[in-house]
Amino acid sequence: MKRSAAIPVVFLALVVIGGAGFYGYRTSQPPQVTQEPAPPTVDVSRGDVQLTVTAPGQAVDAGETALLSRVNGRVVEIDVRPGEAVQAGQTLAVLGDREQFETALTGAQIQVIESQKALDQLNPERLLAEAELELLKAQDELEKAQNRRSSKRYQRGSQASIEAARASYLMAQSMLEMAQKEYDGLTGLPENDPQRVGALNNLANARTTRDRALGNLNYLTGLPDDQEVAEADRELEIAEARLAEAEQKVTSLKNGTNPDLALAQARLQNAQANLKAAQADLDNLVVTAPFDGVVVDVKVRPGQSVSGGMELISMIDPQALEVAATVVEEDLPLVQVGQSVELFFDALPEDEVTGTVARIVPKRVAGDRALYMVYLSLDGIPPALVSGMTVDASIVIDSRVDVLRLPRSVLRARADGKAEVDVWIDSQAVVEKRIIEVGMRGDSFVEVLSGLSEGEKVVAR
Repeated sequence: MKRSAAIPVVFLALVVIGGAGFYGYRTSQPPQVTQEPAPPTVDVSRGDVQLTVTAPGQAVDAGETALLSRVNGRVVEIDVRPGEAVQAGQTLAVLGDREQFETALTGAQIQVIESQKALDQLNPERLLAEAELELLKAQDELEKAQNRRSSKRYQRGSQASIEAARASYLMAQSMLEMAQKEYDGLTGLPENDPQRVGALNNLANARTTRDRALGNLNYLTGLPDDQEVAEADRELEIAEARLAEAEQKVTSLKNGTNPDLALAQARLQNAQANLKAAQADLDNLVVTAPFDGVVVDVKVRPGQSVSGGMELISMIDPQALEVAATVVEEDLPLVQVGQSVELFFDALPEDEVTGTVARIVPKRVAGDRALYMVYLSLDGIPPALVSGMTVDASIVIDSRVDVLRLPRSVLRARADGKAEVDVWIDSQAVVEKRIIEVGMRGDSFVEVLSGLSEGEKVVAR
């Protein structure tokens, strides 16, 4: 009985010991990843990542050209109709009153010839020689005027002239005394006696000569009056002004800035400008196409009078098209001039068209939606493209070429540029969680910077 009762106890002890040993063995082993069936996966691939902004719009004319009348006249003929294709230089319309413009041209030609002759007569060397001669004369006149003005500060005559005048006076006085003595000696004769009459004449002549000599001596020894000084000042000012003018003229001629020459050149230039304008007016009587294009409207009819600036014909260049597109408010800050664009025209699905952002209009388009207009230039114009065709433009905001990437759908990037993904380890048939670093987040793909290698499989979500 004791032996049979001990067997269950021993068995129970063995079970406990065995269980404990097995538990110790399990806890000492590394954790095992649960094996799972292969889930749907996406390969980590190498390729391009692109971020774009969608901009729907339509093709528009880059600019309809209005052909204006450049002169006042009358329409003689119209050679085109709306819708006609024309080539650059082709005659579209002819205006009349040609004789009037030809007469104006002839008058302008004559004016140029006369102005050229007047300019040719102004020989610079001859003008300079004449100016230098005038300068010498002005200098001489100034020197004389200065001397005259200086003399007004002293006696009118020089010392030599005063001495000569005094000698003349003394001689005249002596002659007067002699004539007086001679006449006094004949006073006893009758008054009509020829000898007495002759003596009286000599006395009168001697007195006149003496008075003149005395007056000259008094003038030379006296000081000038105020009127004489003022006259000398005026003469000096005039001489100084003439000298300054002569010096300026010589300087101008030497520097090539002759006023007369400059005036003649200006007249010639004005005449040449008038001639050019007259020729342009005559040429503008024939209105031609400025480029290869299509006439879209004719505004006038033959016989109609027109004035300068009046629109005659309008035309477009089919190759001068651009795209007017819109972007939403959230995308506008991303769009910049110069970004490349891919365009998909609804009517031209087979044509691959590229372009560039040309202009951005920073003004909201009228309407309920917050849209902004952008204009796109085209790298090439498809032959069948016409104004008004609708298009979906894809503006490339940023791109990465030949980088590791994953579809956006398999991960959700955090603000710090990290993301958690499940990597399928095919050799072990297990899923491994991994933190990776991502770069640019494109439209369809996300750039992988680190944490994954090309060819690894990421569980699709």
